[in-house]
Amino acid sequence: MRCDISGLTRAASTKSDIIELQTAINSMFRWYRDAKRCYIYLADVSNNSVSGMRQNILPWEAAFRKSRWFTRGWTLQEHLAPKKVGFCSKEGTWLGDKRLLESLIRDITSVSASAFRGTPLSDFPVWEREAWVRRRQTKYGVFAAGDIQCLFAADLRRRAR
Repeated sequence: MRCDISGLTRAASTKSDIIELQTAINSMFRWYRDAKRCYIYLADVSNNSVSGMRQNILPWEAAFRKSRWFTRGWTLQEHLAPKKVGFCSKEGTWLGDKRLLESLIRDITSVSASAFRGTPLSDFPVWEREAWVRRRQTKYGVFAAGDIQCLFAADLRRRAR
């Protein structure tokens, strides 16, 4: 299966557009959650990546495990929020969906598999959700705030009542 990303657009904001950025952060989790399907293009994963391949490992698994996508800020909500998430290599080759790759993604991110399956994030202890965010790297603090906000929004709404 091929991943045709030619018709997709990428949203971008500039640092100077802080109000737009804050609005985007506030609605991003909902936007991903409401998407029919989310495709993750891994620019640093090649399906041709074969180095010392073991019998029980996919040829691209080592590159997948090292992908920067799993440590970048605010990608956390990209794979937690949507019901259906698919991963594609830099060549556009389908690598699998989040259900198929669940144990591999859990090993890489330390995020509970039940979080991928839609368990409400508020059901996870605060310390666990904080650990998910700590593993992320961002150039600007506001991007880390996006991950934090999506993980703790349910708690904030509950306390506001």
